[in-house]
Amino acid sequence: MNLSPQEIAELAEDCVSNNLTKDQVDFALKKANIVTGKIPSGTSNLDYYTKLIEYLDAHGELKDWLDKLGRDGVIFVKKWLDKPPLIKNNEVGPSLPIENSSNFITAFLSKICMPAAEEFGLLLRDKIANWRAKNLENMAKKAKTKLENRCQQIEETHAHPRLVSLIIEQSSWIDTDEIQEMWAGLLSSSCTKDGNDDSNLIFINLLSQLTALEVKILNYACQKAVKEIDELGLVTAIEFKTTKEELTEVCSIDDVYRIDRELDHLNALDLIEGTFGLGPEEEDEDNDETLQEVEVAPNEAYLSPTGLGINLYVRCQGTLWPPAKFFGLI
Repeated sequence: MNLSPQEIAELAEDCVSNNLTKDQVDFALKKANIVTGKIPSGTSNLDYYTKLIEYLDAHGELKDWLDKLGRDGVIFVKKWLDKPPLIKNNEVGPSLPIENSSNFITAFLSKICMPAAEEFGLLLRDKIANWRAKNLENMAKKAKTKLENRCQQIEETHAHPRLVSLIIEQSSWIDTDEIQEMWAGLLSSSCTKDGNDDSNLIFINLLSQLTALEVKILNYACQKAVKEIDELGLVTAIEFKTTKEELTEVCSIDDVYRIDRELDHLNALDLIEGTFGLGPEEEDEDNDETLQEVEVAPNEAYLSPTGLGINLYVRCQGTLWPPAKFFGLI
């Protein structure tokens, strides 16, 4: 709804002048399945209603509350439900899913990226079609769950607007659950106490270049490869080899030519080392010179994730832990 401060004040005054009771308020809140414990109390009726309306509007729940009051016979709310900003929310047809999705997304973003929340809300309502809005809603719900698992109070964490805008733009085009999980993880791990950490920019750029098949391969390699800590304390993967049959099962396709192309691209991005018939390069310990890539059986492939690939995988799980801690190596 995004009422202006003046409209919020007017609606609060209407609640007082029309003798709306707190029992009526609580009953309508319960019917709308709105948790009342988080709504701040006020020093007076007017102050209470002002804070209540601000809270419900910020969380995308004001319309539902007013609608329940109207159904309970509270007449004055009708003029608010009929106001132009609310007509769009009451419309039926294609616009309704966008409104429902944007309410959730805007409410969530307002907690982690307040400076840009209003702009994103307008963008969601006015420019993004149903399909993209639904994708964003799914991603945002996953991100919220990941962030709540990491932080007790998500309102105490913030993400840099630059990161959030890029994640919104990229993830809204994704309807694949596995990739949505990755974007949700990046949004969660972008949230810090001061909101100034932009280190996920590297991983946003990398993830935006990956196909659904490449995400499956990278996740598989990072999950299955044995990891160790090197002398610098960094996590590296011990050479991980798999068969063509196992890889086609992971990818859910039998097109070996396509899988080979995806492996080449992952190598080019320095996310894995190795492909069908070839393993990572080895070094001559005596001369300290790089030799040719190690040949393996044609129906086998090396999928050793690189340090960069491992870090991308960990950040996409929604955590800021270093890989060594995430994989339980320290």
